Amino acid sequence: MAKNSLYSLFSLSIMLAVLFTKLMLSCTSDDDDVSAHSLATITDMGTYYLVVLNFESGATHREIGEAYGEKLIEIDNEKGIAFEAKWDSWIAEIAINDSEYNEGLSRLAEIIPQVREEYLDEIDGFASKVAGADENIRGDGKLSVDEIYVINFLPDIARTTACSALSVYDNRSETGNMMTARLNDGYAGSEEQLSYLQAVIILKNSDKSLCSIGHLGRSFAATGFNESGVFIATLDSTTGAPYSATGKHSYPMELRYALENFDNVDDIGHYMADATREYAANHNIILADSSVSKVLENNLSGTGDNMQRALRTESSELNDGVTWEYTNAICVVNSFVLKGNHDNHTGVRANFARWQSYKTELAAKGDTVSLAELKEIASYDGDNGIPNLQNKGDIYNLGTLQITIFEPATMHLEVFFRPPGGIPDDPTFVTVPVAF
Repeated sequence: MAKNSLYSLFSLSIMLAVLFTKLMLSCTSDDDDVSAHSLATITDMGTYYLVVLNFESGATHREIGEAYGEKLIEIDNEKGIAFEAKWDSWIAEIAINDSEYNEGLSRLAEIIPQVREEYLDEIDGFASKVAGADENIRGDGKLSVDEIYVINFLPDIARTTACSALSVYDNRSETGNMMTARLNDGYAGSEEQLSYLQAVIILKNSDKSLCSIGHLGRSFAATGFNESGVFIATLDSTTGAPYSATGKHSYPMELRYALENFDNVDDIGHYMADATREYAANHNIILADSSVSKVLENNLSGTGDNMQRALRTESSELNDGVTWEYTNAICVVNSFVLKGNHDNHTGVRANFARWQSYKTELAAKGDTVSLAELKEIASYDGDNGIPNLQNKGDIYNLGTLQITIFEPATMHLEVFFRPPGGIPDDPTFVTVPVAF
């Protein structure tokens, strides 16, 4: 501001008004200044960390990422999380030797060129504040920039999860509202590393706002929903086909884009199934809104008679040996079941058994399912009457990292977060308040 010009051109009263305005601005700068404190907050909620990233501030993705990193360093120093050491040791455990570690980095390098620039800027900003290693060294106790990329693109480059989900809606739901239970199963680490990093991440961005249930350090996880109440969760569905990342897109990042830009199940499903975007990994995505739920089977490779990338409904025709008798309900495990898709279901004991367990437990609840009963189904860990399963039919199991219960119509969210002490006999759910 050219103060001298103002002083010479305006009267004393105008001068005083200007000075008053400047004084008021200086008194409120702590609240209004675009800083790390306003762009990102991380709050310890006891069983998880609540992360809020404020894109409504007008900051760039790079600035948001930097603010996220700065706040994570602050809370790490305060709480002693050992964020870098926990993630680094976990990566070293899933990549059991240097050869696997380097292969993962090579796959990552193939996928990065197809990722939207704003998402890369966000991760780069985060890494610029958090990464403590200049080189890629497996198990050195620190994270390099590339290893932070590994954390964010893991579903594209490695198979580390075994998940499942069930939705009930319309007259199958006691309230008439759609309700979904989603289990995220995977490897917590030999010392429960991921259990210390549990997080709910809210991206506040006007009509592009979304909530992600995952772990600290990720910009988007495998479970989430947007401000319209559209819920998504991804599930691995391996076919044994040779892996290739050349020219492939990142399906978690494309799913984030879809959630940010579409407000219904069909539009998100069709976007993710678009043949112009190929992905390196076969996968399922369960989608749900306030009235209905469907499963996108993204079958990209394998040996099916009519492999397709298509939405499955409760009444879709299924492969031989697969049955689903329930109206207003849909289930998904780590397999494709649509007629013609690669059959990684009937001959894979863990998939077939969990599917049968969902059917058995759903039938036991009668014609309608309450929210409490949905949590009971998601917590099932007993014998389902099928012989020789060796607990493969357990829905809630030793690998469960999180169970998410969501009702889009009311935006009611409950989550079981696996505690650092390991998997308990019975999961305890906490209600997670979400304000976009």
